[in-house]
Amino acid sequence: MVRKITEKEAKKLKNKNVNPFEQMEDELNKLEEDFEDTVKNLESEAEKILDESEEIEFNPDILIDRIFEFGELLSDTKLYDYQKPPAKKLIEDILLSQGSRITIHFPRQSGKTHIFKVVLPACAVLLPKLYNIFPQKLWAFKDGFYAGIFALSTKTSSTMFNRIQDVFSSDHAKPFLEDPDLDLKVRKTNPVKLSNLSVIRAHTMLAKILVSYSYHIMVIDESDKALDTDRLTTDIQPMGAAYNGTFVMLGTAGEQECLFHKYIEENKEVEINTGLKNHFQIRYQEAMKQNPLYRKYMEGVLRDLEKGVITQDSFDRSYGLIWKIDDRKFITREKFQVMLDSTQKLYYDGKSEFLKNTELVAGLDLGKTTDKTVLTILKLIPIEGSNRHYKQIVSWFELFKVKYSEQRRRIVEFITRFPVTLMYADSTGVGEVFTDELIESLEEWYIEIKKFVFSDKSKSNGYSKLQDIIDRDELIIPGSYKSKQTETFKHFKSDFLACEKVYKKSYMMIEAPESDRTKHDDYIDSLMLANLAASELIEMGDFEITDNDFFSFTDGGNNEWQSIL
Repeated sequence: MVRKITEKEAKKLKNKNVNPFEQMEDELNKLEEDFEDTVKNLESEAEKILDESEEIEFNPDILIDRIFEFGELLSDTKLYDYQKPPAKKLIEDILLSQGSRITIHFPRQSGKTHIFKVVLPACAVLLPKLYNIFPQKLWAFKDGFYAGIFALSTKTSSTMFNRIQDVFSSDHAKPFLEDPDLDLKVRKTNPVKLSNLSVIRAHTMLAKILVSYSYHIMVIDESDKALDTDRLTTDIQPMGAAYNGTFVMLGTAGEQECLFHKYIEENKEVEINTGLKNHFQIRYQEAMKQNPLYRKYMEGVLRDLEKGVITQDSFDRSYGLIWKIDDRKFITREKFQVMLDSTQKLYYDGKSEFLKNTELVAGLDLGKTTDKTVLTILKLIPIEGSNRHYKQIVSWFELFKVKYSEQRRRIVEFITRFPVTLMYADSTGVGEVFTDELIESLEEWYIEIKKFVFSDKSKSNGYSKLQDIIDRDELIIPGSYKSKQTETFKHFKSDFLACEKVYKKSYMMIEAPESDRTKHDDYIDSLMLANLAASELIEMGDFEITDNDFFSFTDGGNNEWQSIL
């Protein structure tokens, strides 16, 4: 129905010469533009509010507590006070993708694996959900949470993994998983897979080929027994690269140097210097106070200790967390520092006044296959008021992956630069022919060479004599700044500190640890042979002091030797 306009309205319109329909269209267009502007402004404000709210609401401390509390509820596990700090640290490190190396050093049966029974299921359930709320902060969990559990055997890795499987299998966990906000389905084989794409997988480190996956956390169980450092650092640690994953090692104490012990010492030092805590350790007495069941268990262990059922050594490692590394080490770092003389240097020829009118001896360990050939030269220094002598290392010569014929030539060129009187040479196997040819090559230089065949008995005798001069503080190692920068010094120090005492029947051997393929015993064997040469000279009594004119006799030492040091 069309309304008639009044005469007054018609007159007004006529005077303004305005079309009423055009005016209505203009007004509608204006309203539409205003509406669009309003919507845009509202959207902009909404985005701004959401951004600001995310900044305000993303509170790591609150989230860590909530994830921890959820983990205890989901697993139906109440952690003791001594278990909570490492659990919350793990959650923090995973949540913020900090990529820390965390060490957990607890006595046996004190509840190390319970920590992961709480942490890993909670992270697997909640972190993908939290990504939807904080996508910019938690983008690493867009496609789920990934955890890898590693141990020396399937049985060992299954201990922790089975407890995690039990969490997801329990009737207690069903209400949480079936909650409408989560609505998760779980496949409980190995790996455990959640419908939110989270994965928890168990591995054995003894597998010939360790398939590489990407993980937010890598857990190494019984780390004190994980002695293959190369596998840990080369095969497992890189699995965390994509997410800057957390690398955590847990265990008790062992008898050998290992990555676990190294990381414990590093974490302790960092905590002292910076206050950052990545190492968690308790005494068994503390666990006994908080956990009544553990107290009963330990009372039985202590009775067995008293009766001699278990040894003090075993108790100290498993419950006292006392490492027995120094008991196996040939030399400790502290002892090494005692022998290091910062005023002494390495020499590359015998021209120095320090080397004239003195007795020099040498020891040659011939490298086979992957080993190095190492020559050590010692100076004998009489100890005032005694018939004993200091043995000071004055030079090393190292060859690696060089043909024997070339090795002989270069050894001759090197050793003839020094007034060496006697050398003990490794004549085991191919070393016999090598030594015969070396004797012939050095005949005109008046360097006596004694053949030494390696056997358990002969090596044990040599190592015992080397141990004796070390115990008496009669070995001097050059420790000047320039000397310590040389590759030969670095190789010597690395191998010297790594080598261990190994007993074969009644014979003491000094060998590189089997767990670390980067360490060798070539420098030790060479030093042992040089010391045997020194011992023989000392037993002979009066020395024939080398003439000052040695270098005039040897044409000033101007042979073709080129230093590779």
